[in-house]
Amino acid sequence: MYKEKGYYDNYTGTIFKIIKTFFNYLQTEKGFIIGNYHKSFRVPVQTKAPVVLQPEQLNSSLKRARDIFVFGCTVALRVSDLMNLKKTNIVTTDKEVYLLIHTQKTGAEVKIPLPDYALQIIDRYKKKETKYILPRLSAPNINIQVKKLIEKAGWTHTSKQSTKREKYWS
Repeated sequence: MYKEKGYYDNYTGTIFKIIKTFFNYLQTEKGFIIGNYHKSFRVPVQTKAPVVLQPEQLNSSLKRARDIFVFGCTVALRVSDLMNLKKTNIVTTDKEVYLLIHTQKTGAEVKIPLPDYALQIIDRYKKKETKYILPRLSAPNINIQVKKLIEKAGWTHTSKQSTKREKYWS
């Protein structure tokens, strides 16, 4: 998996967990006699120290890109949906704040609870003259800005997929 496919420890570990769980299921739930060799599978535990960028390390365009990236990762929306989020998409019920959106691609209605840090990001860009909750950037510009953030954080290694597509986030 490492050499031929170029997979990393986290992905490989996830695959081995699934295989181990499947063999346990076959043995305990279905009663198949498969032996115990699968119990010797060891899943690598990989802990990495987080890279923290201080605000003074970022210029204003990188701060915007960081906020859009963090918010986008939190709500797990496509860039097109993310850039079209309006103030009317924010709904408050029972002391909780949600993002209510009909996704562009699937048309599905999605209700996403917003954690405090996401609300802080929204507050940073509250302007009365705009209807959008985040700064407006094009998808290519977001990709360029996120690439700069990644480089600033010291992540210089690219995966095979990112070198093929030349996109870090889309």
